[in-house]
Amino acid sequence: MIVLLRILSPLRSDIERVVSKSLYNYSNAQDNDLKNNQIPSLAMNYPKLLIASGALALLLVSCSTEETVTTAGTHFADSTTSALKLRAVSTKPWLVSGGDVLVEVSYDEQSSGAQPLLLLNDVDVSNQLVQVGAATQQILLTDLPEGDSELVARLGELEDSLVLSNYPISGPIISGPHESPFYCQTDDFELVTGEAFGMAVDENCFRPTRIDYVYWSEEEQIFKP
Repeated sequence: MIVLLRILSPLRSDIERVVSKSLYNYSNAQDNDLKNNQIPSLAMNYPKLLIASGALALLLVSCSTEETVTTAGTHFADSTTSALKLRAVSTKPWLVSGGDVLVEVSYDEQSSGAQPLLLLNDVDVSNQLVQVGAATQQILLTDLPEGDSELVARLGELEDSLVLSNYPISGPIISGPHESPFYCQTDDFELVTGEAFGMAVDENCFRPTRIDYVYWSEEEQIFKP
């Protein structure tokens, strides 16, 4: 931030001079117009004022020291160079919802055939790992508690960990509290089968997941059960 301010400081001074000069020119032009019984020439100077003022506002915003809230997960970026790595596959580790997440464990090919130890909140879940590659295994974690859970993988001298932040399936996650009142219309939603989806089962407008298989009719140009 200090380097940025040093770089932008001369630019800020130039913008301030442009604004001051524009205001000075406008003031003189207004006086002359009034003396000549003419309408003040604000329109002649307005574009310059707008551009200069906009540039100054942009500069001030850029130099703000307020820290913005990020959803990009920069605080959770993978900085490890270990030969053993944990990675959330189905979603970002800080955006888990509904209590389930697919996680991948990868390791050096020289360790192929070895079985890593996997601990979820200090509970051994290694027996749930599925081999998907020579040096890659995956696990579907379910029923995670709300909040943070720690997943730790160990293989010989190697170790890696991953924090999984789980939210309710109904949210909220990053959008803030739910709107209130909320008009729920699950009973008005028509499924591809022609049936209504049904009434919500709680105040969060929740319905259990439903899967219907359909095919595309070339003759009728519609999806059919």
